[in-house]
Amino acid sequence: MRTRKTTRQARTDLSTLMTDLGSVVSMGKETWTKDEIETLEKDFFNYTLKELKKQFPKHSEFGIRNKALRLGMKKDRSKVAQEQRKYNVNLDFFKTFNSESCYWLGFISADGCIYYDKLNSRYGLAFTQNIKDKAHIIKLHKILSGSPITITKDGKVNYRCISKELSEILIRQGIKPKKSLTNTYPKKIPSKFHNDFIRGYIDGDGTVRIGLTKQGKLKLIISMVGTKQFLDKVKEIIDGYDFGMDVNIHKDRPEKALCVLTYQHKDNILNLAKWLYPKDCFALERKKNPIYEYAKTKGVEI
Repeated sequence: MRTRKTTRQARTDLSTLMTDLGSVVSMGKETWTKDEIETLEKDFFNYTLKELKKQFPKHSEFGIRNKALRLGMKKDRSKVAQEQRKYNVNLDFFKTFNSESCYWLGFISADGCIYYDKLNSRYGLAFTQNIKDKAHIIKLHKILSGSPITITKDGKVNYRCISKELSEILIRQGIKPKKSLTNTYPKKIPSKFHNDFIRGYIDGDGTVRIGLTKQGKLKLIISMVGTKQFLDKVKEIIDGYDFGMDVNIHKDRPEKALCVLTYQHKDNILNLAKWLYPKDCFALERKKNPIYEYAKTKGVEI
């Protein structure tokens, strides 16, 4: 004798079927590149599946969701709402400009993600970082509070600070939501804190390293990745200090919209380095140390 399924049972069966189908699609035809995985880890909690589908046109919504699940990420709106009530967020930190707040604004502009989605009631700040920068994210967590820091299965650091008010403050200070291809330099940053903001940006999405010239001599390289309009403003600011370096902005990759601004003038690079990373400044050690090491080879004290 056939029994009639309840609506709840039917929904459960449908959900199971969709999950199975998603697994088949994801495991069958869909292959994920390293860049795609990094983008998914950064954006999964901040966009709907339909929005993510636009970012990953060759992947199905099922495949996107199941890839996220395998990476240890799961959207749970009730849990998000509970976290928003549970943790008191420091809303005063970014209301005023100072060396520390401008540094973190730069870091967020580079590597953070602000979400302000009224339709789905999603607000806040999110980071997905390499495990080697966990200590740095812990410092920001101590300032702002928010959800506990978690580690994904593939060793990435996740930090979310869920707060509509925090999102609104960051937006007022010039940090854009969904900024990957539209990011601009915040107009409100006071000139005396430009070096702090740019240092934070480099620590988030830049490179500081020692390389070799064609003649085999040491050179210091400072570079950052971003939109052309953002990097144009950074270049304009640095040019205004007359460090004696003429540089160009070039595409990161021909197929990508992002660009790279690189400084590597072997004679004057330390003038810029001193301005960006002055002695005892707050910064990522792995970005600051190459500058001090290179300065020693030149007999220069930062």
